[in-house]
Amino acid sequence: MSGNPNLDQLKSAFATWNESKGAVSPWLDLFDDEVCICSMDEASAGLSFAEDRRSKEQAAAYFESLLRDWQMVHWTPETYICDGDKIAMFGRCAWTYKATGRTAEVRAAHLWQFRGDKVIQFTEVFDSGRAAAAATP
Repeated sequence: MSGNPNLDQLKSAFATWNESKGAVSPWLDLFDDEVCICSMDEASAGLSFAEDRRSKEQAAAYFESLLRDWQMVHWTPETYICDGDKIAMFGRCAWTYKATGRTAEVRAAHLWQFRGDKVIQFTEVFDSGRAAAAATP
């Protein structure tokens, strides 16, 4: 236990996400009904999932879109930094694009903002160039 219940929840969700290779319920349980997901580069090949979302329902669609086209190899958080209601996570992940069979290993950074014990905003940054290259036939 870290002494920060939101950090403990986040670490648990990442552990389940990695071990299950895609269990969505831990994330949805963390999200506020009006969570904002800020992603990037949905116009690149294979990254249609990476559009901004503005509700828990849309967040579920984000994961559905991601898992429809990509298969997780691993998700490895390396560093967490807490500052008030925000937690930054830096790590690495690898995903295989199902249509090409190519894998992208990328570094990723997330910024999580909480209100109470719920995530109200999640911002992700990752190497979209490597991901798009894996998705390009």
